[in-house]
Amino acid sequence: LLLGLVATASAFTSPAPRPVATSNTALFGGARGGATTLEGKKARVATVKELLDKSEMVITVPAGGITVSQAQSLRRSLPQGTTMMVVKNKLMSRAIEGTTYEPVG
Repeated sequence: LLLGLVATASAFTSPAPRPVATSNTALFGGARGGATTLEGKKARVATVKELLDKSEMVITVPAGGITVSQAQSLRRSLPQGTTMMVVKNKLMSRAIEGTTYEPVG
């Protein structure tokens, strides 16, 4: 029985680990930092601030409140020129400082 388990387990392992392909786009961060380095975080906050200044309406949804398929459906149904993005809470807090979106009290 033990040999059978070992043989079965070895059938699921690859002989050599393959490198994981990642994209070096702003979406995934990559070598350019994205929102993982201090410079990337500052750039993200600046981008969000700029979008907030031009926005007529801002809608927030808790991350656990929407499924991936619902998010994709929402993104597809938005009118042309609408921006939808995921922003970490701390970065959003910094982006709304000094704007009309900043909480009072």
